[in-house]
Amino acid sequence: REDTLAAPTPGTSPSSSSEEEEAEDSRLLLEECVFGMEEVWACRGERPSAVSTHLMQNLSPAWKMTLLSDGSVTRHVELLTGGDVSVRCLEMRTRAGGAFAGECAAGSSRVMRDAVAIPGPVIQRQVLLYSEREPEDPLVYACSWWNKDKAEAFLTDVKSPIWVNLSDNKTELFREVKALYKGHSAELERRMNVQGPFWARHYCFWHGGELLTVIFEAFSNRLDDYLSDTAPGCTLDDEDDDEEEGEA
Repeated sequence: REDTLAAPTPGTSPSSSSEEEEAEDSRLLLEECVFGMEEVWACRGERPSAVSTHLMQNLSPAWKMTLLSDGSVTRHVELLTGGDVSVRCLEMRTRAGGAFAGECAAGSSRVMRDAVAIPGPVIQRQVLLYSEREPEDPLVYACSWWNKDKAEAFLTDVKSPIWVNLSDNKTELFREVKALYKGHSAELERRMNVQGPFWARHYCFWHGGELLTVIFEAFSNRLDDYLSDTAPGCTLDDEDDDEEEGEA
């Protein structure tokens, strides 16, 4: 049996039809992103500099940092946009052991091969992350898998990002970036209101030498507005004007 642990939209009482639509949307995101995107790199012990040099030559340094950094994506988005990050929980349910293991075994996605290592019962959580600077369109889609007992212990506020929960609990973690992905998703385009293809990654959180959670994240191309080399309002023309004023 698969139990829903949290309503998709906290604080509301959606009708059965809207719940069915939300469940279908969540299924599409999982199918098109987690199972559908192409793996372009998998960690085999090489240093990030090697990946940056040989695989990601056409990406800006800021995009490389976003995809390969072992820092918090919530913190990165808040620093980039200058706004607090909020969460919309699309799904948080207990996956039946046999069905989940079978799904992981049937798929070719590396992220699911890592997720199956989490001892059951397993919680599957899908969320969208929004910046208050762009409240209409999410900047990140994330799906994570947890042992049920650990989810209840560490995710004490399901309305907050994972990083906020772990920071509030002063949890010490090791983040291991495992793979990068790129691909299209019609549902992600609809949700984020931006065209693909999209970059994505998955990583594992380790706590006390044990696997805590496996997380898949896909990023909106709207982040290009914040990851460009020149910040808004700080152009070369402005610098030239300042120099002329100084000489005068």
